[in-house]
Amino acid sequence: RLSFASQARWDVPARAVHKLRQAITRKEELNGWTTILAATSNSTNSATINGSGFVKEVLSNMMVQVKRANGDSGGTLTDLFLSPEAMADIRAWTEAEIDELTRKEVLKDAGLNMLYSVRLHEMTEFGNGQQYNIIYADFDAAVTDGSQEVVIGLDLSTQDSFVMPIRQELVAFDNPVAITQFKQGVLAYESIGFGVIDERRCAVGVFKI
Repeated sequence: RLSFASQARWDVPARAVHKLRQAITRKEELNGWTTILAATSNSTNSATINGSGFVKEVLSNMMVQVKRANGDSGGTLTDLFLSPEAMADIRAWTEAEIDELTRKEVLKDAGLNMLYSVRLHEMTEFGNGQQYNIIYADFDAAVTDGSQEVVIGLDLSTQDSFVMPIRQELVAFDNPVAITQFKQGVLAYESIGFGVIDERRCAVGVFKI
């Protein structure tokens, strides 16, 4: 409201701008990840484990799948996106599952930056009943949210697959309707796209919850 300006409440419009920026970012991330999830569901790079929980065989098999799919082009799995629960499974691995040196690294660095030279990215949108798990299950009939969880692997060693063409940069302008309500309103607009050119750069791991 314009009354905030007269009261010198500059923190209020600052928070509104921050909220707008967050909303735009969330919208971009949702559309981008929906595109990636759709491409991954069409990829043959799938590693399914019948056992429950995230185990190292899921990651290992995904790495093999990506290398096989890319053949002589030299593709490799560089990044893995997974849920907090999957990260917790990794921290619970025993010495019977991973070597002592790797286990020490896991216990020392709870953030788990890398595993087997693959960067790990913990995302709350992944996991049972979460947004990206549900979206992927809609694309892949073999996966059922509620009993299975997915992790997504990408080959980001090259810039030849994942694209975000921008036709119109983000622009913001005053909302003419807001002033009639004694408010300062802002409208924002951008025209962008998302694409996965080569689905061989994607891989999915599926395991029971």
